[in-house]
Amino acid sequence: MTQSLLLFPHNVLEFRDAAFFDLVGQFCGEDIVEYLQLLRVRSVRSLLDVNDIFLPLQQDYVELAIVKKKLAFCRSDGSCIIKIGIQHDVDKLLNSLRNTSINNGQMTTAVTDENDLIIPFEILQQYPFLKGLINFFITSSQNSHSTDKPFLHYFLENFLSNLTVAESRYRYNEQVLDFAVCLSILAGHNAYEFLRINMPGALPSLITIQAKLSKAGFRALEGEFRYDDMNK
Repeated sequence: MTQSLLLFPHNVLEFRDAAFFDLVGQFCGEDIVEYLQLLRVRSVRSLLDVNDIFLPLQQDYVELAIVKKKLAFCRSDGSCIIKIGIQHDVDKLLNSLRNTSINNGQMTTAVTDENDLIIPFEILQQYPFLKGLINFFITSSQNSHSTDKPFLHYFLENFLSNLTVAESRYRYNEQVLDFAVCLSILAGHNAYEFLRINMPGALPSLITIQAKLSKAGFRALEGEFRYDDMNK
């Protein structure tokens, strides 16, 4: 199973001293904070530079004796094994920080336009669904065949675009218009209007649908059956 990553403030790689130890304490506990203080590891960058943070515990250092009992199970031969929960928390923190470091490096390379958007950590915390939304569009954009994009891609793209403009400026792409035509026919006008009113900007009005049908040389009236046209 893939380990989920932690979310950090955008400047987490610059954390040191109190800010750094608060971060470690939040995700790994105070015992790890005490251990890092003894090792004089005082910043995120110095933590990432250490290959094996628990290596000193394999030695019989007097200064680490007390914290060693808190973090590890010790054998009679003097060797020790880090407690599973502690190892998991530290690994998750390190993996998340490394991922942040990699992403920041890519961002530094990619951000060459002042219009590039960086979402603050506080916004992601307040609206966690944004992360899933971004990942969805990233995955969708990696598809080399634009015609293979799922309908959900076009629907969300259209919906989100309309949310930022006045109702008079709502626009709908062909995929959404075709979906709206089918939905209005299959669900009926009342059900369609109920959905449209409760999702502003997601679906076009019935007038827009009728205009699309008329432009194509069709007409649709609720309750009217046109068997002759079906035979054409």
